[in-house]
Formats: sequence, structure tokens, C-alpha cells
Amino acid sequence: MCRASCTPRRLSVLVPAESARLPADLLIGRLRRLAVADYLNRRLAKRLQQASGLLGTGHSGRFRILPPGQQVLERSSVRVSPDSSLEARFRARLPAEGRRVLRRRGPEMLTATVPELVRRLLLDPSLNGVELRRHVEVVEDAEALRQQAAAASAGRLRRRRRYPATPQRVRRAVDAARRL
Repeated sequence: MCRASCTPRRLSVLVPAESARLPADLLIGRLRRLAVADYLNRRLAKRLQQASGLLGTGHSGRFRILPPGQQVLERSSVRVSPDSSLEARFRARLPAEGRRVLRRRGPEMLTATVPELVRRLLLDPSLNGVELRRHVEVVEDAEALRQQAAAASAGRLRRRRRYPATPQRVRRAVDAARRL
């Protein structure tokens, strides 16, 4: 029985700030770093899915990363630190034929496929492009709208407290007191 191909290997890729080449203005503040990490996570998840299954049979030779949902949340799969270094975490199943690990394809997957994915995704000069900036701006706009909505609802609650006595409410309160 082959246990090596059954359990996915946890991989962590660390990219120093000098190599990441992320725009400095997109890393100012926690929310912007979160948006950049979310964008990179979405790109990495898409590319890892495309690269999965090219080696081996069944579920072997596949990459897995925490799939992003609709929400922009802080995830452990891709992190951007304040000094603009990156860390990406994902899992990989070694390529196998049935229950036998393909000894030549395993090292190839870890030493050729993974570094190439990192080069194409995380070190890509197009990361300075319009798409990344647009994603960060959309996340900032959504957060601003949430704050405005919270402030507006808090204002309505204050108004209700300020003017609680309408004739209808007074009648209801009197009727409720009589029933007691």
C-alpha cells in the first residue's frame, strides 16, 4: 500500500520583497494588503487547478489550495506582509500510477512545476497592471459602503430613540399595561 501518494504534501512558497515586485502604494494599510492577497489567491487557485492532474492518474498529481469564495477574507493560503513579501500555502499529491508513486515525476513536480507556477503567477510583472489595482479599489469601495450603511442604520436607531412616542405606540403601550 502506498502511503506517500495518498496524503497530500503541504507546500509553502516564500517570495522575498525584492522578488515580489508588488507596487508599494497597494500595500499601504491592512485592507489593501488583504485585497492583494485575495487577488493572488484567486489567480493561484485558478492556475493550480489548470496544472492539476497533468501527472499521474486518479487524484494524484493534483494541487489544492483554499478556494476563494465571494467574500474577501483573510486566509492562510496567501499572505502579504507589510514589507511586501509573499507566502503561498497549498497542497500537492505526488504523481502515481495506481498505488505506486512515479519516482521521476514526483521530483519534477516539486522542482520544476511548482517553481514555474510561482514565477508565472506571483512574480509576474503584469501584477502591476490594471486588474490588480481594480480588485484593490473594489475591495476598498465595498468596505466604504459597509461603513456608510452601518453609520446610516445607527443614525436611524438614534432617531427612533429620540422620538419614541407616536400616538399609535402610546395606545399599544396603554393597552398592554391594562392587560397586565
